[in-house]
Formats: sequence, structure tokens, C-alpha cells
Amino acid sequence: MKYFVILVTLSRVSCIIYDTFTGREVALQRRMSNSTQDLLDGLSLFYQIRPWCTIDVPECSPYEPRRVDGTCNNLRFPTRGATFTPYHRLLPPNHSTFGGLRTSTSGEPLPNARKLRVSLISDGRVHNKYYTQLVTNQLLMITGDITSAHDTINYIVVTTTCCFPGGALNPTCMPIEVPFNDIHLRESGIRCLNLTRALTYQRFGCAPISLPPERINTSPPLLDISNMYGINSIGVDQSRLKVDGLLRFEVDKGKEWPPNGAPICLANELPQETYCYNGGNPGLNAPLGIQLVGLWHFRSHNQIARILAQMNPCWGDERLFLTARDINLALYQHITYYELMPEVLGYKLLLKNQVIYETNGHVDDYDDSVEPRVSIEYVIATRWFHTLQEGRLQLFDNQGKFLNELDMTDYTLRTGALRVNNTVEGVTQGAFREPCAGNDLYVDPEIGERILGPLQRASDVSSSDIMKGRDVGLPSYNRYRELCHLPIANTFDDLYQWMPKDQVDVISRSYESVEDVDLLAGIMVERPLPGAMVGPTLACIMIDQLLRWRRSDRFWYENSIHAGSFTQEQLYEIRKMTIARLICDHGDSVDSIQPYAFVLPNYRNEITDCSNIPALNWDVWRDSSCNNNPQNSTITQLNTTQNV
Repeated sequence: MKYFVILVTLSRVSCIIYDTFTGREVALQRRMSNSTQDLLDGLSLFYQIRPWCTIDVPECSPYEPRRVDGTCNNLRFPTRGATFTPYHRLLPPNHSTFGGLRTSTSGEPLPNARKLRVSLISDGRVHNKYYTQLVTNQLLMITGDITSAHDTINYIVVTTTCCFPGGALNPTCMPIEVPFNDIHLRESGIRCLNLTRALTYQRFGCAPISLPPERINTSPPLLDISNMYGINSIGVDQSRLKVDGLLRFEVDKGKEWPPNGAPICLANELPQETYCYNGGNPGLNAPLGIQLVGLWHFRSHNQIARILAQMNPCWGDERLFLTARDINLALYQHITYYELMPEVLGYKLLLKNQVIYETNGHVDDYDDSVEPRVSIEYVIATRWFHTLQEGRLQLFDNQGKFLNELDMTDYTLRTGALRVNNTVEGVTQGAFREPCAGNDLYVDPEIGERILGPLQRASDVSSSDIMKGRDVGLPSYNRYRELCHLPIANTFDDLYQWMPKDQVDVISRSYESVEDVDLLAGIMVERPLPGAMVGPTLACIMIDQLLRWRRSDRFWYENSIHAGSFTQEQLYEIRKMTIARLICDHGDSVDSIQPYAFVLPNYRNEITDCSNIPALNWDVWRDSSCNNNPQNSTITQLNTTQNV
């Protein structure tokens, strides 16, 4: 890596204030007194009035490395890529009057989301015949990386009364009525599922109410593992040990973990379960899939930092941290693009659309006219993968012997359970031995009826997802087919061409017009493309975002346009990384695994010793100017056994 570090001392006064919604510079500081104290007093008042509406950004330099808070990735739009970056829209929003939920073309309410979901995709348990739990774990990790969970926390913890008498009158509520004859809940006495509307820029006074409401996102929108490192410079700073580029850690059974102490593990069963991730972002304590993948990348960072420090003793903490983080992000991005997404979307489709490339060199496709943002359509539409989630966690030992089965939904916000009774060892083995749910027209009962486990008595994630699409004003399914240059349905009968008959019949009975069909309802029942898990409409939305991520990220690992880019030799090593190698190096009690770990073991993908899984040669990161001792000259591969 042609890496360098610019250490710039920037005072609060040298920052420029930007409006988070528009991304434009706020003129307020230009009108203030030249007095430093007057300026600071004015800025303090400004932040108190609109704390989520502004972001201060030290002036950008084209020669500095990737900032930990995501600012200055795009020199034309310095705030885009940081926290509070608004969602991108593929199509203009379609709300009812005054920003209300989308309605039918006649103005009537759209069909009941719970009744629609149960009719379209019923509860059922069918194992996937090809893919492992790792597919949904990695998809969850991406979701946790690029979106914030504050809206979910709102209806779980804060606004819990939407189903109470009069609760539906609360403008922040959108409860889901459960029909009295609901096939799954009719004997439960539950007639309503609590749900709230998204927090918006308008609600916080950050955008005019005359504009359509836009959901706030407190997570940076790029693929930067912010749910582990932190969403801003404060969180990242909190996560750091400030020694040798390391993240703060504690040790349990010889393995590193983020430090304990976050207060959000509401489902921990005391007194045995007391641990809760408290690194740069407590959001890592979310669903179990995020906990696992985040833990592996946490350990990966520290292992990389130690190798770099040993090879290059003249490097200081800052350079070691930034370089280790850049390499760690590159490994994460590479696994996502070149290993996961070919299974989800198909290798040939990705290659055709220039999402991935068959090359050993750099790929310089950065475009500074593309803002670093994530589309709201991607966020809502990819919630399709909830239908792939398996509701049961199967635990295995390292010889593949089945040990136990747990309810997956009981382990959200329950990180403390991982370190009790060898749970983390068992679920790590299960991640690459257990199949995910089938890619079919069923949703696991644990996902469909109690996705939030003990945090809510009943919660249907797919019904909630349909409502969230209406809340943010996503236009109809037909409009996205049109956007993607796909045939549209002029009548319900046209849907038979790309959907199963039973599901088309449900849609025709549920909606007044084919123009009313919800995007997510259509996506969930589209027939998959050949060689892919998803249908053409979702594939189109995902490809748009995958292109946006790589082309809008000035520091994307494959390009060579910035001073800190990887050399071709370093890029060659990064391209060796697989999810199997990551788990071998950082999983608990893993000494063997199948080479393609997103795919179930089979006769062409047999479980093999970790020594047979390709590893990186770290010599390409050696800095010859450090005058290393001879003992440091033999570090060529990442040690698969973590010694602390």
C-alpha cells in the first residue's frame, strides 16, 4: 500500500458546518464575529437547536487517507458518506396527503399488511438445499452496516402504545391490525402488532414540512463496518486502544472480544449473561448474525494490526490503525462482492453489469458525480432476505456432531449468551454447517410470528417490512419494473408470466388495481432469475446499489486513484480472502471448513483442514524503510491461531 498519514491539527473553529439534509454549507458561521469565543458560542447554540440537522467537517484535502467518520470521501459533497447522509431515491416518493402512508390509486387504504403477508407467503420450515446460514448472516451484517436501528428501537422500547385504545390516532404510529381469523394468531388474543413510522428530517426540523418526509439514517451509507468500528469519529475513538493500531479488547478463553459494558443487551438472562459489546458501536449487539460476523472482523483488525506492527516497527499507532482498518474493509468488501453477491445475484449478471471484474489489476471506476448514499429502495427491498432466515440455531462441535438447537429470535440483544455454555463455538460451527431457510414461498414461524423474541409478544417482520415501504412512500411494484426496463403488468393476469399462479390470485383478490401492488409484495413472490436467488426487479435494485457503493467510494479497495491505494501486489493478496479464511482465522474452535462456506458442504465442496484454505502473504505490506530485524522477515501468512 502506498500509504501515508497526514496528521493535521484542526481546531473546532476550522470546521465548516453543513446541513445534513441538503449537504450544503451552512452560511451561519460566515455571518458570525471573528471572535473565536463568539463563534464557539454561536455553534454551541446552533447544535442545541438542531443536533441532527448539521454536521461539522474539517476542511478536506485530496491527499489525506479515508476518514474514520466518512466525511470528505467525495470532495464535491463532503458530508455525503458520513452519518445523517439522506437516503437516495430511485423514484420520487408516493405518499398520501401530508406525507401519509401510500394509498391505492383510488385513495382507499392498501390491503391489510398482515393478511396480505400470510396469504402470499405462509409460515413454514423448509431447509435450503444449497446455502448455509452464512448467507443471511452476511446480508444482516451489510444491513447493520449501512442503516440504523433507531426506528426499531422506537417501537420496541419508546413508543409501545400504538395498539392501545386511541393509539392509532398518534401520527407517529402505524399499528398492524391482526384479523380475527388469522390462521396463526387467532387463538392468541393478539389483534394488533405495534409499529411506528420512521423518524424523519421533517420531524426533527431538519427539512421543510412542505417536502415529502425523508427517513433519517444515523449510519454512514458506505460499506465501512461502521456497526463495529463506530458511526463517527467519537465512536471510532472510543473503540481504539491507542497502542499499535489496536481496538480495545478483553480476553475470554484465549480469544479477543470487544470490551464489555454497553447497556442495550435487554434480553441477557441475568445473572449468568452479563456481557454486552461496548466497542465503537453498541449496534453490534443486534441480531446474532451481526454479532458473529462483527466479532470476526473485530478480531481480524487486531490480528492485521499486530502483523503490521511486527513487520514495520517504525510505524506509529495512527498509521497502523488506519492501514489495518483499510485492509479489513477491503477484505469485507471483497467477500461481499466476489463471494456473497455471485450466489445471490449470479456471477454472470454481476460481470455483465460491471459490478465485479475478471482482472488482476486495479479497477478505476470512481465517479465523483455519484454521491455516496444508499437507496431507500435497497434498504426496504432487500428485507426480502428475511424469508431466507432460519428460525432455529443448530449447534455443532468441530467434528460436525449435532449438539443442540436454539430459537434464533431469542438471541437478539442477548450477546451475553455467546460466552456461556460454549454457545459461540456451537453457533460458529452451525453458521457453515446448517442450511438457511429455503428460497421459497414460506417464512420460518420464528421470523413470521416472533422476530423480536421476548422483546415483543408477537411481531411479523414481513408484514412490518410491507408497512415500512408504504411509510417511506415507495411507488408501486409496476413503477420499479418500468424503471428497470422490465415488462409491466397492465392487468393482474400479466403477473402470471413471472409469478406463481396462487400468489397472483392472492394479489388480484387483495388489491383494487395492479398499479397498487406494493414493491415488497411483488418482490417476495417473483420467480428467481436463472442462477440467482432473487427475481429481476430486486436484482435491478441491488445492482444499482452495488454500483453506487463502488463508484461513489473514492477509497474503494480496487481503485488506484488516491495516494493510499493498494499496490497491485497487495490487491492480489486481498483477492485471496474468503469467508472460509476469515472464519478459520477468527472463528471459535474452527480448524476445518468447506472452501466455499456460503454453500453447504458437498462432494465438490468438502470440509477440509484450514491449512488448505488460501491465506494472505503479508510481506507485500512490508515497509523497507523500517529496517526490520531479521526475526521479522519471515511473517508471510496470517497465523490461524490467535494468541493473546
